[in-house]
Order: sequence, then C-alpha cells, then structure tokens
Amino acid sequence: MIQSAVVLGLLVSGLSAASAIADDRTVALKLSSGASYPFTCYNGLVEGDAGSEIVQGQITKVYYGYTRASLEEFQANPGLAWFNAQGEATAEGVVDVFYRHDGLYKGAMMLPEVSVPVPSGMNLVFRVGYLQRVGGSCYNSSEPLQTAYAESGVFFIRN
Repeated sequence: MIQSAVVLGLLVSGLSAASAIADDRTVALKLSSGASYPFTCYNGLVEGDAGSEIVQGQITKVYYGYTRASLEEFQANPGLAWFNAQGEATAEGVVDVFYRHDGLYKGAMMLPEVSVPVPSGMNLVFRVGYLQRVGGSCYNSSEPLQTAYAESGVFFIRN
C-alpha cells in the first residue's frame, strides 16, 4: 500500500543546459511509488496531462525531453520527437531515482518528488523505467520475487 511521503525536492543538475536558459520553470513530475515493509513489492502511479499508468514494480529511472507540440498534437501522435534544450532531436536527460524511508517503525520506502527544468515555450515529455514484477511472491521466501526491466508509455505535462 502506498502511503503519503514527506515531500523532498530533487532538482536535476548537471544533466542539461536547460538550467542556463532564461525563464526556465522547474516541473515536478507526477510520480508516486513505494513499498511497505519488507520493501519487496513496489507499486506506483505515473500521471501526465493526458492520462495515467499503474506501475507494478520499482521505478528506477525517468527519461525526459521537451516538445513544442500541444497536448492535442501529442495525443494525436504520442511518438512525436523529443528535443533537448538546444533544440536537437534527442532526449534531454535521465534521472536515476532513489527512495527514502518514511521514518515509521518498519514503515515504507517512498519515492520523493522528482523535478526537472523545462525551458520556456516547451512542454515536458517523459517515461519511466522500472523493475516490473514478473513472478514469484513478495512475502514468501520459498518463491523469490522475479523482476524484469520495463518502460512505461510516454507522458506529457504542459509547461
């Protein structure tokens, strides 16, 4: 069960030139993920302006870029090219996410807030990479949990 986490800020730095562009805005990604004790079965939710996706596994990475496309254009073609802050057709960066314990006895491991800079006039596009549960049991040691790397669909957040 995902519990509410203490909001911790993580501003990506050193990954992009976007922070050097005037009028940048820091956008908090709409991610929630966590696992209660014994911290084996992570569940999460990824949200964008055009929908959401349940993630049955531990989010480990966020891949992000920018687009000048509107939400309507993105919905019509979610495969639109991603751009970096210099306008090149490539993703801007990758964030390796980390989890924090909520401080309660046994408690839960929770994903803190993840934020990225978004240049003025651009919208954010992103996807998450996660360790998806593919077999085994979260709580029965005779059936160890099995995971495989997977990626979510692409999400859009208006700047």
